[in-house]
Amino acid sequence: MATFLPRSRGRRILPAALALLVLILSGCAGRTPGPASAAGPGGSGPASQPESPVLRVGATPEPWAPIVRKAAEIAAREGVTIELVEFNDYVKPNLALADGEIDANLFQHRPYFDNFKATRGLKIAPASGPLYIVPMAVYSRKVSSLDQVLEGALVAVPNDPVNQGRALLILADAGLIRLPEGLGAQASVRDIADNPRKLQFRELEAFQLPRSLDDVHLAVIPGNVALGAGLSPRKEGLFVEKDLKTWANIVATREGEENRREVQVFLQALKSEELRAWLEEAYEGAVYPVYED
Repeated sequence: MATFLPRSRGRRILPAALALLVLILSGCAGRTPGPASAAGPGGSGPASQPESPVLRVGATPEPWAPIVRKAAEIAAREGVTIELVEFNDYVKPNLALADGEIDANLFQHRPYFDNFKATRGLKIAPASGPLYIVPMAVYSRKVSSLDQVLEGALVAVPNDPVNQGRALLILADAGLIRLPEGLGAQASVRDIADNPRKLQFRELEAFQLPRSLDDVHLAVIPGNVALGAGLSPRKEGLFVEKDLKTWANIVATREGEENRREVQVFLQALKSEELRAWLEEAYEGAVYPVYED
């Protein structure tokens, strides 16, 4: 048996149904597909503009971190962004480079690089030859001349292998000790062949050396560490190393990335006349350029 709605109820339902149908149709008609070019990757938003390439460069403090900042200003004009990552020791910059946390570093000379790479088995590579150096020198707050160094004087030297050998070479050049022939920068305090003044040695992490000056008679301090402590090899150094090119710092990167454009732009900035002139003014000749044009 058919069922019929009362007339009054049927009249109320029909207009409501018609109104709903009109709303649905008008909503569909109002939708127009946007142009395909407006969608970014995945069609989820506007297309983004390509970003300038970034090179993350690790450096220790004075003068290397400021040098990287100045090079970044110059590289920016070539469309390359350089981000500085600052370290306060000589171990982490190479480990971070090998691990991909940074793309290059500026803090070490080639002998240190070669030793670190070999002992750690890292896939890192030099991207440049010698660039700049702040010479290592002998400093003291107790004597004004090496002639005043007495028997049994306490001497602080770096505790990392290569820089310790470098410091001993300086003391040998100054006539305070004698080293065996052929050891060079591989020498340690245990290799000293002749010690006529019976000097005693304290081996310290490089960044602790300036703080030791109140406790020791002499300290042999890497140039960048000395600068960071307000010391200049030209002004306060009692004896300054003579071999500058061997100990000048290099740029390192990962193997296979030496010719990467961002690395090459960074190197060009480091060798620019603008950066060289800035260095002379900022450090009053304490940072020596040794690179060949």
